[in-house]
Amino acid sequence: MNIELLKSELIKDNCLSDLIFFDEIGSTNEYAKRHDLPDNTLLITDRQTRGSGRFSRFWESTPGKDLTFTLVKKFRIGIDDIYLINFYTSYIIFNSIKNICSGKSTENLFLKWPNDILFNGKKISGILTDVQDLRSETKNFIIGAGINVNCDEFSDGIKNKATSILKESGIEMDNTTLLKNIILDFY
Repeated sequence: MNIELLKSELIKDNCLSDLIFFDEIGSTNEYAKRHDLPDNTLLITDRQTRGSGRFSRFWESTPGKDLTFTLVKKFRIGIDDIYLINFYTSYIIFNSIKNICSGKSTENLFLKWPNDILFNGKKISGILTDVQDLRSETKNFIIGAGINVNCDEFSDGIKNKATSILKESGIEMDNTTLLKNIILDFY
């Protein structure tokens, strides 16, 4: 992953304020929850050792092949509309994957509400959104995502449920380009 390229193209007035890269970390979402990070901060790791999804399910990722990241974003939004942020994020990631796979068969790429993206019936991405400051007008969203990009092997426990963009499309993706497209599409 080309962190310097991401910083040069994404840290600007109408996009990110900061980008923090970890070679290895337990969980980017947990780090964001424990630290008072400014709005529009992106956390990226090459290896996440304690990534989790909904219901505390473990999220596996392959270092150097997959994407695991967290975006810290503040929104002025009513409590009844919080779900829209999760839907928006899921749609942006779904659409970015679909666009980068253009020219390949993506008719079996689906957004499974509320936070999964499936390719040929198997999971390639999960999004986990945590919200802080629920009573405030402005809420702090910690939006974590895991995307199986270029991995080609999965553990026995998930190999029948998980897949990757590479396995389904035959396209080896550049993680830097995919992440850059996701963030630019989000903003």
